[in-house]
Amino acid sequence: MDSAKVTLKAGFTFVGGGVTSTLRIPSGSTSGIKVQLANSVESDEGEVNTILVDFDVNDSFVVQGAGPAFQGVTFKPVIKEKSRASAEL
Repeated sequence: MDSAKVTLKAGFTFVGGGVTSTLRIPSGSTSGIKVQLANSVESDEGEVNTILVDFDVNDSFVVQGAGPAFQGVTFKPVIKEKSRASAEL
């Protein structure tokens, strides 16, 4: 997926007066959303790795222009590793 729709809250519009516009998702249809971990994940047979990640909503939507009339919105997800654990099956 490389786009979706975004609707602004009351009092804000996009240039041209609309409140709904296309949300750009760079690389969404080609390479998808990327998650960069602090270190590589290695697992032996019979081992389970659990990685907890955090999706930072505030940093993931980039608004172009200044309100109350914006030019557009781009979705660049910020996903960070919070913790990891390994266990034997």
